[in-house]
Amino acid sequence: MPVALQSWAVGLVGAVALVQGLRRVRERRRTPVEAAELPTLERAQELPRPGGEFDEAIERNRPDGLKGHSSRRKVGNRLERAAVGALVCHRDLDEAAAHEALAEGTWTDDPVAAAQFLGELPAWTPLRVRAREWMRRHPHSRRAERAAAEIARIAGIAEDGRADEHTASGASADPNTAGPSAVEGST
Repeated sequence: MPVALQSWAVGLVGAVALVQGLRRVRERRRTPVEAAELPTLERAQELPRPGGEFDEAIERNRPDGLKGHSSRRKVGNRLERAAVGALVCHRDLDEAAAHEALAEGTWTDDPVAAAQFLGELPAWTPLRVRAREWMRRHPHSRRAERAAAEIARIAGIAEDGRADEHTASGASADPNTAGPSAVEGST
């Protein structure tokens, strides 16, 4: 049996709802407004370029190359670590084979870069390159720069710091240099 609501009952429910609503509005007005505090924005910051201090070390000691023995040794150690890492990752050599390739100068076809780790130009260096290097007063900076460029080429890194597909495939960075295979083929 349906219950018929009297109009007074509907009015009573409406009045109770209205009183409750007014009570909630009054309660909200009495509480202080608390705003959420926004976090401070992070500002974009300039990050140092990887290897930037290495470049600065070479540039700082210009024009006569890496001046002191200790600075040459530090740069040489950093280059050796980078070269071993590149040879291990990109030429599939183990660390011992990578160190051996550096010691023998067979890791690159650039004789000036190879001289960084040999201490002298390799035996397969063309005569014109030997003459040019012999005339330089301080070849240490040039050797370090060429070794760094060759390491970057092996690792597939272009001068702008991005991956370089062409040089990562094994193309020579300097077509005018002759490596061991070029010299052996001519003898």
